[in-house]
Amino acid sequence: MHWHKALLTVALASSALAGSATQIWNFTTYVDIENSILRPNGQLLFTTLTGPELYVIDPSAVSPKAEIVTSMAGATALTGLAAIEHDKFAVIGGVRGSYNYTNETIYTVDFSSPSGTIIETAITLPDAIMLNGMVALPSNPHVLLVADSRVGCLWRVDLDTSTVTKAVEDNVMLAPANATVPIGVDGLKVAGGYAYFTNVAKQLFARVPIADDGSAAIGAVEVLDYLDDDIDDFAVDGTYAYAAQHPNLVSKFNLETGDLVSVLVNDDTMAGGPTSVTLKGDGISGYFTTMGNMTTGTSGQIFEFELGS
Repeated sequence: MHWHKALLTVALASSALAGSATQIWNFTTYVDIENSILRPNGQLLFTTLTGPELYVIDPSAVSPKAEIVTSMAGATALTGLAAIEHDKFAVIGGVRGSYNYTNETIYTVDFSSPSGTIIETAITLPDAIMLNGMVALPSNPHVLLVADSRVGCLWRVDLDTSTVTKAVEDNVMLAPANATVPIGVDGLKVAGGYAYFTNVAKQLFARVPIADDGSAAIGAVEVLDYLDDDIDDFAVDGTYAYAAQHPNLVSKFNLETGDLVSVLVNDDTMAGGPTSVTLKGDGISGYFTTMGNMTTGTSGQIFEFELGS
């Protein structure tokens, strides 16, 4: 376990290294953007908590504009995204309540068909309460690990066999019993044999070694870092994690130790807190999304930023 003086470190890194980001999209009606993922053609696919619509935007366009791909039947909000084949994605949707969801479902969206985009309902998880981050296993992308913020577990979902089991369940994944915002495990990625995850209410970054087939943990959960600000979703490149960190930061962490490397973005122009980070794959830049801000009446945004050295 690695501890550091997060407040001091963040302050120093922010003043020395952090920069602003370039906004490429801003909704004009209230929208909370939740998660994002890159398509092979460079378009950004993203979900929102404020509706069942799945969106796509082309950041390279002269005037980028978010377009609706589809609206998921039986859902009022969408959360996690994962690539399961070339230009085919799994999408989480459910009926949103007060920190709980019903009809938690995984849909698939296939852009690769010559006849047009194909939307299917893959599987429903009746025992899930609040599905959040999701990742496909490198060894078999049709097997998903899905974070449940209220149950405090990672569900293993096999899309080929339509089966759901608990892969990992641990107190580190739960929110504290008295939490004002009872969101536990949130962001989720797999790298180097570990499932890395964040816990919003406990403000931590952790990992657990998992079997290649995602069937079970093969070691104890290790908390890598405790933070002064909550950490939402993140992206990984094999060496570093690039994390969306409230209220207005994108931070770079060492995946092995959990130590803060630098704060890449410290930008007061964000409408609401950052929610997800997606890397472009060029080793130079990435995108992050934000929620809206009901107090100011502003809405969700998409920014481009540089990864730094």
